[in-house]
Amino acid sequence: MRLRHHAISRIAIGLVCTLAAPAIGAAPPSPPELVPGGRLGPPGVPQLVRWVEDWSAPPAKDASILERIRHIPLGGENTYLSIGGEARYYYQNSAHTALGTRADDGDFLVLERIRLIGDLHVGPDFRLYTELGEDREYGEEFPTPSNRDGVDVRQAFIDGRVRLDQVGSLTLRLGRFELPLGSGKLVSLRDGRNVRFYYNGARATYTLPGVLRIDGFDAKPLSVLPGPFDDESQAGQSFKGIHTTVSLEALKLPLSFDAYVYRMDRDAVRMAGVVGDDRRNTYGVRLYGKTSGLDYDLEFARQSGRFADSSIRAWAGLIEGGYTLQNIPLTPRVFVRANAFSGDDSASDRTLGTFIPPAPKATLLTGSDASWFNLSNLVDLFPSVTLRPNSKTVLNLGVEFFWRQTVNDGLYGIVGNLLPFQQSNSRFIGTAYNVEGVWNLNKYLTFRAFWTYLAMSDGLRAAGGKNANFIAFMAVLRF
Repeated sequence: MRLRHHAISRIAIGLVCTLAAPAIGAAPPSPPELVPGGRLGPPGVPQLVRWVEDWSAPPAKDASILERIRHIPLGGENTYLSIGGEARYYYQNSAHTALGTRADDGDFLVLERIRLIGDLHVGPDFRLYTELGEDREYGEEFPTPSNRDGVDVRQAFIDGRVRLDQVGSLTLRLGRFELPLGSGKLVSLRDGRNVRFYYNGARATYTLPGVLRIDGFDAKPLSVLPGPFDDESQAGQSFKGIHTTVSLEALKLPLSFDAYVYRMDRDAVRMAGVVGDDRRNTYGVRLYGKTSGLDYDLEFARQSGRFADSSIRAWAGLIEGGYTLQNIPLTPRVFVRANAFSGDDSASDRTLGTFIPPAPKATLLTGSDASWFNLSNLVDLFPSVTLRPNSKTVLNLGVEFFWRQTVNDGLYGIVGNLLPFQQSNSRFIGTAYNVEGVWNLNKYLTFRAFWTYLAMSDGLRAAGGKNANFIAFMAVLRF
């Protein structure tokens, strides 16, 4: 599809600004890290979650303009304004994104994400964080709500902290905010789309640095509307819970432990041809850590509640581990991930076994933003290897195998829609081949490239499924 002239002009201007950034700074950043708990990232480095950044230190006398606007002193101890932003351009070219379930099943588009951040700190215990954004999608005939939105308030919250003792503190957050939790797999950011998951509500966090963190929250997911300043809470939906993290690193043990309970309420949900209210509790535990080149992450969750007139009994298991060979060329990391998400064994027993994550991470599957499946009635196995040719470049190679957890339940698309392959008795879904390259030019500018090819199983091809292909290139400037 052709892009209109004004769209090309906007993209060209944005890319010129983005490509001008390498002259500023030279040090490559640490690999992007999701910090759901909210602890500060490395000082003076932009992060994937912007409100965890640490710009508390005044800039050096010879600092660049981008470093100076991240700490503008306002007088008084720990009182300053931090101004930042993001420009992201994301080209995608894909075939059979719906796996053959619609006639025109190819996409060529460019996603544009613009962000402006203002972060005001008044003393050590008060903060006002704001983030404005505009999101455009060029080349797509039918708008994608999570990719296209006018200028709107993406985040706006206040933090107030109370020191409970010499070490521990309690922080209350009110407003609109991102809410990644734990591993970021079941409650994620949705960074592959232009507009991430946002919530209106409250969050309280008790922190005992290096030892304990307890998060409690009560929020409503945000509905993305196409006009300026019109996004609002989704009617009939809410998300609340408690997430606890315990670290044993202070005891010299390479182990951390998470325990959580989430409550997700959704009105008038359609599942397998039935419309009803979904009241779903998710209980989970997670063990993770790393030592001597070995890293591991084990998570298990169960769900209970009611959907329409059926009780909910669902589960999920998420296991991954890797080993890094430090002393050989390319510093390879051998990695294996295996996930299982339950499906419904019987449509007539008044018990629903389909696992529904609160806010799933699409890139948990396929290793790229090729978002074909939801984390429901699915089993996957993903062996891969990561290579580092130099300190700025990362290359990931992997192959992934997919199965349905039970053939009595269907195959679910990324938004939870049931894909029409029920007539197939094939449990095996297919095999995905993945290549990803990341180049961190400096701490501000990152380039990423993806290629993923999904070869459908014979059983699903016989039911109308088609092989899928996804090629993408991304340029991201964060300052």
